[in-house]
Amino acid sequence: MATATFSIRMDNSLKRDFADICKSFGMNVSTAINVFAKTVVNQKKIPFEIVSPYSDDFVGSVNTLRDEARKNNKTGMSLAEINKIIKSTRKEKNL
Repeated sequence: MATATFSIRMDNSLKRDFADICKSFGMNVSTAINVFAKTVVNQKKIPFEIVSPYSDDFVGSVNTLRDEARKNNKTGMSLAEINKIIKSTRKEKNL
């Protein structure tokens, strides 16, 4: 079987930690990546769950706020402007 080179970029400390863990399993990084790739191909999926740190409610809320901002011509606000509105709203609601 012919082999090919696969080059990736990652943080140096992540690379070092990954290599150390692979070594503790008795394999090198190349073998670990090959195991991962073969599992993905065989199962036709990532072999672990990838979960967004944001709930659907949060993402929906952000999208709703983004749509409201567009409707009210409030796009392109600075962080300082946004924080001023938040502070004002909290003051009004005694939060």
